[in-house]
Amino acid sequence: MNIAIILTIGRDDSLADTILDGMHQLPDVVFRTSDQEGFFDFAKTADLILLIYGKKKTDVELAERIGRWDKTVFIDGSEVGKNNRYDSDVQKAVLQGTFPEYGRINADMLRRCALYFRREKPYIDGIIPLPFGIESSYVRWNETIKKDIDFCCVFGQDEFPLLRRYVREELEAFCAREGFTCWTKKTETPEEFHQILARSKVGISVGGGGFDTMRFWEILGNNCILMTETIDIDTPLHYKRIFQFNNLFDFREQLKKVSRSFSTDSSEYEKILLEHSSKTRAMTVIEKATSQIAMNEKNKQDCSIIVSSFDGNEDIWKPFFTLFFRYWPDCSFPIYLISNEKTYADPRVLPITVGADRGWANNTKKVLDEIDTTYVIFLLEDLFLEKKVDTAYILKLISYAKKQGAATIRLFPSPQPDEFFANDLQLGRIGKDASYRVSLMAGLWDKKIFSSIILENENPWQMEMLGTERSRDIKAPFFSVKEPALHYHERTAIIRGKWTWEGMMIARKEKLQISFMKRGVDYKSKLRSLKDRLRKRVKRYLRM
Repeated sequence: MNIAIILTIGRDDSLADTILDGMHQLPDVVFRTSDQEGFFDFAKTADLILLIYGKKKTDVELAERIGRWDKTVFIDGSEVGKNNRYDSDVQKAVLQGTFPEYGRINADMLRRCALYFRREKPYIDGIIPLPFGIESSYVRWNETIKKDIDFCCVFGQDEFPLLRRYVREELEAFCAREGFTCWTKKTETPEEFHQILARSKVGISVGGGGFDTMRFWEILGNNCILMTETIDIDTPLHYKRIFQFNNLFDFREQLKKVSRSFSTDSSEYEKILLEHSSKTRAMTVIEKATSQIAMNEKNKQDCSIIVSSFDGNEDIWKPFFTLFFRYWPDCSFPIYLISNEKTYADPRVLPITVGADRGWANNTKKVLDEIDTTYVIFLLEDLFLEKKVDTAYILKLISYAKKQGAATIRLFPSPQPDEFFANDLQLGRIGKDASYRVSLMAGLWDKKIFSSIILENENPWQMEMLGTERSRDIKAPFFSVKEPALHYHERTAIIRGKWTWEGMMIARKEKLQISFMKRGVDYKSKLRSLKDRLRKRVKRYLRM
């Protein structure tokens, strides 16, 4: 397996160090990092791309240039820092996506990447916990050095949380009183510290800027008894050698228990190494990522795109598909164009000719019967894309639709969903009584449900109005994105056979070669658009 790893800019990430250490121990993995020559070409064909969070800067620009978000996994080793992990308001803000500083959940990466791994709580749906692990350098000395130190308690800093300082001072007083040896002096290098730990029977850990801390794993890796602040990391750690404390009083009581016997179980130590080594962490990333990517590939086969049109709109096809492939170059779904007899000369566009026009509803139902995918993305031919489409996000929406048994996920929020709920895809529910519950704005549909809503001989406008009423009896949930998954102008490019003012402006901005004389331009649409924008601004103002 070939894995490309996009490193941080300006400052290394400790969780990335754990993953890299584990990668070195996997003989079937070939990996390159972004600081190596030839990385870009390697990444373009790699089986997996890891994008590492950077406290100073995450190299999103490089990931953009590589452009393979469906193969990209985000590794988030961030923490809220200082004493913020104890602050319930901070934790709430992280969950709600409003926390602006280090330790926030990167909503953009959650949306775009195939998977999102995160070291620190809190987690939301779509995030996989990935704590530090036991790196190979941690265990270098533990089999060659005699354990002649009773307790080891060393922190890089003890300003936050202050429990670190209080624990160290309490330990020093306890050892002086009871005749135990302890090491609390800072070492010059990590190697020297690991040698001290290898000599120690008991190691003490208190989290710093996050609950998960390297010290925790360094102690376990050196076959020590671990005294730790109460564990708040999402991984099973039911070992007899771990003693937890909530506060200084707890710490005193646990000191008494630990000091009665320093014995440890060698088989338990082997189990710890097996379950929590850096190699295991790297394997977890690879296994879960490859599983998700395989699922995404299946989702590509379970969905197709239908572009609804007819021969009379042949002049719209070229501008539509020019912008479609400009802004969705990595679209891997089959794309079907509904027409009567004519076809579009592009091998990426699969024609479905329905013959003599039998009306929009009849044509659409006929095509839905012919297509064998479970889901369809239904588009009208005058919805001109204006921004790049995030394929990884679309694939996640398909997975969500499958999981929820959804009738539809509207891909352009017009109207907006009327019922919001916590989820990692920025979705809302469309209520049973909602107006335009059925809309022909871009949408992901369960093909069978979509076909069942359409009645023969209806035009698109009738179908939206009457189909909405018919949909109220459908038990499957209806969803909508809060922000567009497919970006296009809400008023569409063509209305009543004429170019809208907005459609003409888009065509000019995108340098599309179009003769507007054939259809003419509805200049009144500019005034309607201005009125519509003013109405929406007033509505937003009144909500404030």
